[in-house]
Amino acid sequence: MISKEDLGIVVLLVAALWFFDYLPPYNQITAHVAICTKEKCDYKSNTYRKITYKVSFDNQQVVAKPGVFPRRLTNCKVFDAKNWDCDGEMMIDGWLSSADSGIITSETMGRMKWHLARVRQFINSL
Repeated sequence: MISKEDLGIVVLLVAALWFFDYLPPYNQITAHVAICTKEKCDYKSNTYRKITYKVSFDNQQVVAKPGVFPRRLTNCKVFDAKNWDCDGEMMIDGWLSSADSGIITSETMGRMKWHLARVRQFINSL
């Protein structure tokens, strides 16, 4: 029988692995993105979003869910959940790249850095 202390350690370990992006579902990945208003991200005026991508290797299909309404990406070549290429968007080793150009740029970041940047932005707005 497992003790309460051991169970607490296991739960804490699983939560830490989830927080640091080590336990995503095998066919899904979440990109933590800063959408910046300048050529470079400055972490003060950014908009922070999470975009979840569901990937199907069999159908060579990627569905992005940036909010409530999902959208299907077109013309995809899927290798796995962290490596795919569609018209206008691609992911290489879990890092999102977009073909959008112009004033707005974006930066993909890890889950912890994303949450800390949002907290920093909130504190700076006070």
